[in-house]
Amino acid sequence: MSFFVVAVAALLALLTVLLHRRLAVAPGWPTPARRSVAVVLTIGWAATLAAFAVQAGVIDPRGSRWLAWAGMTWLALSWYLLLGVLVLGIIALATRLAGRPQARRAVLRTGTPLVVLLALGTTAFRNDVAQLARS
Repeated sequence: MSFFVVAVAALLALLTVLLHRRLAVAPGWPTPARRSVAVVLTIGWAATLAAFAVQAGVIDPRGSRWLAWAGMTWLALSWYLLLGVLVLGIIALATRLAGRPQARRAVLRTGTPLVVLLALGTTAFRNDVAQLARS
């Protein structure tokens, strides 16, 4: 296994941990919700690694194109989620610096589902546009 593969896997794992902290822990969701988010993020991380393996030729692409599609779509979704949580983090920091900790929690609890919905919508829209351009 090359150093590049290990570096990419570690970078994606770091992204997954960061997203878990921002999407599940910071808003203060209950433990079952945190675990659900962790499971979804872990499955997405594994799908992205499998997609890279399909592209590298380690996995035969004939029977696993769906896996590559799911992994690359998850990668796009996770980048949109990262952008969203960065914006949400800046807003939460501003409310914290303003001395309003309760408003910070409200911003995170309201903004986190909004960020997830916007990221899902953007990913779905971009995927539909790409498919329409090919047809």
